Amino acid sequence: MRRDRLGDRVVALAKSRSQAVATRRHLLVALLEDYDVNPPRWQGHLEHAERSLSSGTSIDPPVVADDVEELLDQCSDAPGALAVAKRLIAEFSDLGDLPDNGALEEETPSAWSEGSDPYAFKIDADDFFCLSSAHRSVVRQIEILNEAVDPSRGDVTLKVSVETATGEPLLHPYEREIPALQIGETKSFRDIRMPPNFVELATLDEQLPGNLLVEVSVGSEVVGRYRKQISFLAYNQWMHNPQNFDSLSAFVHPNHPSLAPVITRTRELLGERTENPSTEGYQDSGNKERWLAMAEAVYDALCELDLTYSDPPASFEGFGQKVRTPDRVLEEHAATCLDSAVLLASCLEAVGLDSVLILVRGHAFAGLLMGDHVAGVMEAMDPRGGVVPNPNDILDLYSNGRFVPIETTTITVGKKKTFAEAIEATTHYFTRSGTGRQHLHALVVPEGCYEQRPNPVRPLPARRLAKGVVVGLDVQEPQIKPGRGRLTRGSEASDLYAVLHFKPASMEALDSDLGLLDLLPALAAATRVEEIIHETLAVETPIHGDRLAKIVGRRCGMARVSAARAKQILDLVPAGFREETGQGLFVWGSGWAPDDYTVFRVTPRGVTDRQINHIASQEILNAAVHVLESGFTGKPEELIKETNRALGFARCGSKVRYRIGAVLAAAADTEILISDGTGYRIPTD
Repeated sequence: MRRDRLGDRVVALAKSRSQAVATRRHLLVALLEDYDVNPPRWQGHLEHAERSLSSGTSIDPPVVADDVEELLDQCSDAPGALAVAKRLIAEFSDLGDLPDNGALEEETPSAWSEGSDPYAFKIDADDFFCLSSAHRSVVRQIEILNEAVDPSRGDVTLKVSVETATGEPLLHPYEREIPALQIGETKSFRDIRMPPNFVELATLDEQLPGNLLVEVSVGSEVVGRYRKQISFLAYNQWMHNPQNFDSLSAFVHPNHPSLAPVITRTRELLGERTENPSTEGYQDSGNKERWLAMAEAVYDALCELDLTYSDPPASFEGFGQKVRTPDRVLEEHAATCLDSAVLLASCLEAVGLDSVLILVRGHAFAGLLMGDHVAGVMEAMDPRGGVVPNPNDILDLYSNGRFVPIETTTITVGKKKTFAEAIEATTHYFTRSGTGRQHLHALVVPEGCYEQRPNPVRPLPARRLAKGVVVGLDVQEPQIKPGRGRLTRGSEASDLYAVLHFKPASMEALDSDLGLLDLLPALAAATRVEEIIHETLAVETPIHGDRLAKIVGRRCGMARVSAARAKQILDLVPAGFREETGQGLFVWGSGWAPDDYTVFRVTPRGVTDRQINHIASQEILNAAVHVLESGFTGKPEELIKETNRALGFARCGSKVRYRIGAVLAAAADTEILISDGTGYRIPTD
């Protein structure tokens, strides 16, 4: 409930500053942090309001002032919260605590839209769209009013789309049919889902103006139309405000192809120092020294790149900044503090470690989460998950050794420090008696932004450029690590994230790797084979063991891989990556797990060596669920054919029918699907 959420945040703000009473100033900050309340033009107000909060000395839990309780009672919905925010902004502007810059202009219509159309509108939507924040709905609410259309004319269709100068749909349209409204009747629609068009949005390097177009039709006749201006920001633009702190995780790219040389060098350094080059993440449970050794190897590998420190780029839109993705950092050999932070975080995630991003006033750096999960920080996260906003909670986590902060500008030329010195350089931010703690803004946990939340953040698609022009887009990275819970069947989860194109891993032999398998089990050979395995898993996950052995053999110059040779290869797969099934061994990449897999891959035309028995049962089931969620109500035999078609196959022979049929039957046995003898359906709960 909005009122309770705001109340909790008010108390947290007072507690973070050791104040005994939560006041109207705390409420104003909480309101301006609220995604439904804070328009972009109010960012300046938020910054001033935060600075107006003084520090106290109280150690007792704060109490909420009576006048604040009365105002909170008026914040049960977005319009009420917006009204209270405006009242407080006006109050503190009169006192000189906030600038008066005209921010009290109406952000959304307070009355019904005017015009000659028989349908009127109220729209609550953002003024901008940022790809890193694509997990949030641009349009939060639309209310329509039938002023003059005879309901006997039939049902009504609501459509929301985007207009831009390019003519391309940057957001996929939303369309919904509803029963006819009586004259004078209103109807509200919330959480309007308009999935982003990644291909087109990835080409944006500058801001692009456009319109949200809302239309109501009866039959073929448009009976209501409303336009609202919206700006589409650059591909790598990030909005620096509290409601967007979680979206910084979108820039963490552990599977970006450009990181491969860094990870290879990391393993080399790790092998030289510990005689164990394996980047196994947290598999050595409780071995903090090993985790720190891997993090240090990552840090030192980045230091060897000789990156140049760069001042943050100009905020040409008036808010936020552009963040260099890993490929741009490595190409340009330049990084801001934020660029270097997400780069180190990406590399830590790539070796199986969980990263954190620490935001302080005017600065950002990264850190290592000391454990193999985020359970230790979950209680301190905000209700959406993934962000710890309270400075006192951050200090508690630091004091309890939950994370190790690492200064990242120290990987650049002229600022280089050792790994130990980079850790030491951050300590002043985490001293309760110092001034640094006053500047703590948030602790962002990328894995937490992907898990335990209904609106997970997604990494930006990796762009492939040629002479500055986007020539390819890799959207095979739905998340850093899959959520621990399965996809809720029957939910409104977007297929945009669940349906991917199958991309075969390279089988091209490299001169440097020819004859490599003949050198096994020598350490150097085993290390390189492990690298090839991980390179393959970064493209194809999950992958059948037979196919993995075949790919590795081809990469090493072998046209055919014997059973003995295949065993040699597969013995190098870490235990945590293996799943033994009735179809044989399946191998899962770092961070992926069978019970959490919510993806299926469509086999493109021209790929002829993908076999149905080499597709994991989880992937086949996800394709079947996709078909059922699309409204399919046919017989089991027809569902098998449609599932096969969803996977990209044209022929449905006996082997295919048996394999898919067995998966459906197993799903019915475990009640993932319901079978009534005539067909399958998704459980309603």
